[in-house]
Amino acid sequence: MINKSFAGTKTLISLYLRRDRFLLPIWILLPLFMLIGHAFSFLSLTSNLEITSVITELNQDSLVSAVHGPIMSMDIVGATLWRAINPITLLLGVSVILTVIRHTRTDEENGRTELINSLVLGRYASLTAITCVVTLGVFLSNVFMSITMLVLGASIKQIIIFGVTLFFAGVFYTGIGLLACQLRNNSSAARNIGITILGLSLVINILNNFGGSNLFLKWFSPISWTRITSPFADENAFGLIPLFVIALLPIILAYFLSTKRDNGGAIFGVQAGPAEAAPSFKNPLTLSWRVHKGMFVGWIVAVTLHIGAFVAISPTISGQISSLFAEIGGDNWMEGIPIGLLFVSIGIYIMALFIGLYALLALNGLKKEELDGRNEIILDKKVNRKSYMFSFIFIALGGSAILLILMGVIGGIIYSSVAGSWGNEFWQILMMGISKIPAVWTLIGVFSLLYGFFPKITALSWGLWGLFGLLEVAWESGLVGWEIMQLSPFAFSHYTIQVENLSIVALSINLLFAVVCIYFGMLAYLRRDVMTKP
Repeated sequence: MINKSFAGTKTLISLYLRRDRFLLPIWILLPLFMLIGHAFSFLSLTSNLEITSVITELNQDSLVSAVHGPIMSMDIVGATLWRAINPITLLLGVSVILTVIRHTRTDEENGRTELINSLVLGRYASLTAITCVVTLGVFLSNVFMSITMLVLGASIKQIIIFGVTLFFAGVFYTGIGLLACQLRNNSSAARNIGITILGLSLVINILNNFGGSNLFLKWFSPISWTRITSPFADENAFGLIPLFVIALLPIILAYFLSTKRDNGGAIFGVQAGPAEAAPSFKNPLTLSWRVHKGMFVGWIVAVTLHIGAFVAISPTISGQISSLFAEIGGDNWMEGIPIGLLFVSIGIYIMALFIGLYALLALNGLKKEELDGRNEIILDKKVNRKSYMFSFIFIALGGSAILLILMGVIGGIIYSSVAGSWGNEFWQILMMGISKIPAVWTLIGVFSLLYGFFPKITALSWGLWGLFGLLEVAWESGLVGWEIMQLSPFAFSHYTIQVENLSIVALSINLLFAVVCIYFGMLAYLRRDVMTKP
């Protein structure tokens, strides 16, 4: 009976590895490049200084400690992982969640799963195969990073504890991806669940760091799990036991729920609508809003919780700023900025990057409607193709702008209330949110252009979003200069630039670029054939 449930797993593993033969090596090696980049960054900082003095100065920086927590250990390995663990864990989380959804829920939507299931396959074959593939990827990524840490001087015990901790984090996010696919019956909704969990993990990690990194919150965020095992300090190997149990919980639940649904279905399926539409449901904009509103409400909640957590604690931050941190943005870039306000600016910048991801998720609904065959049915009626495409673009533009403005308004109100001052700070925080709109709209423009001309490779816009995030990490690590960082549209509203010094010209160019991309993307959409379900 057990063998029958897992029949065909090896065949599916081979299939998934073949399909991901190009993508899998990329996300396996990216964490390694991040680790090496941060290591070179610290080595360059300490080229003319004693490493202990550099690490001590950074550890005493109140702003850096609030974001990253205390340094793990006073050596190059501990300091490197202290800075790199957040982006590495987030990158692995995004990679495994998207890979799991692509091979499970997306395949069910496209009909591939039904075709594959016509062969001799067990009930758990697909889930087990993709779990093996992504955990193998996480394991290999850990092996490569372990070799680097060994070169930097880490002991075998430290490497094993750190590697197993990070591996369990990857297993946990694999389970989140599997669980999301059981709960919702479309890939967009499943991705929303996964990205929301990732964002929540980041917020919990920052709250834990602000509290000294030893709060009970650390158990709820895989990004904070190294604070439990302390691989470069106390070397708490016993902490791996409860983490192993926590990591397996979502996978076990996903396996259980997979038996409670049909192929293509979900635990929370789509409810049947009324036989006749409401009178207001009469144009493409109403349709796109109907498709999108559930995700929008979820993101409003996520943005509110994120900025609320950042701003509520920001006025209480006090202390000195490390000169080493100040130098990453040039001389005196922090002069005249209260440390609490700077902390808010970093929080808004981080969430703005995630809202860029939200915009891509919103636009992906347009492609999904087309692949599912619904565009062809709708456009067969008296519906203008231009207005149909623009309705989805308009929702993405308006939704992202509302989220950024809302973040500025809520942040300004909470900061002014906690600080007890209703002066210029409210308007500064509001402008921090508004100034990120051109950068997010640039991503919308790129997606629209690709969708119009090359709809099958719109995934490149997701890669572009990842590139902007990598540029931020590389710039903060000192691997690239500001000239390279300016390839990212987010650079023109960066947290190192005071609101009063923002370049209106640069922001306007970003907006113009987005508008031009959207215009030509819509023209191309009018001239190409509608894609049909494969």
